[in-house]
Amino acid sequence: MTDFKKLAEDATARAALAAGKDAAKRAVDGLLSEGSEANAQGAEAKKTRRWKLIAISIFSVCVIVGFIGLLLNYWYWFLAIGLLGIAGLYARHRLRRRLAEKPAAPATAVADPIAKKRIAASPVGSENPSVDLENARAIAAARSKAQVEARAVAEQEVDEELAAMKARLRK
Repeated sequence: MTDFKKLAEDATARAALAAGKDAAKRAVDGLLSEGSEANAQGAEAKKTRRWKLIAISIFSVCVIVGFIGLLLNYWYWFLAIGLLGIAGLYARHRLRRRLAEKPAAPATAVADPIAKKRIAASPVGSENPSVDLENARAIAAARSKAQVEARAVAEQEVDEELAAMKARLRK
């Protein structure tokens, strides 16, 4: 057991000694070389950066020339698309303004007093869905009945007006 412990200590000592020697070697090389490697790496980085900038600028010029050529060949399509876009924005603005000015439609009054009582008696979200369904049917029936009566009254007024016009023409 002591042999393994001694071997482990020797191995760690050797590793520490090797790491120390390596660090000392690098420090001495760094002091003696006076930064010639660092200068070489800096020069290489500058050269690479310069070539990247040249490549990016050439690519940018090609893209700009291509875009100008595209505009020269298809300028009328771009003009048409632009005009349609402006017209669409103007139409959207007018539509929004018109919808904002339009008042809300008045709610149709229920003429049937029984339907009014049913509407007032039952809350909107009652616990019994069948009651809600019955109330909805009653409301729909009352509204349709009111519409039919309103149409009948309007037709009667039109018929009376037409009869009055005919009477005036006969005189």
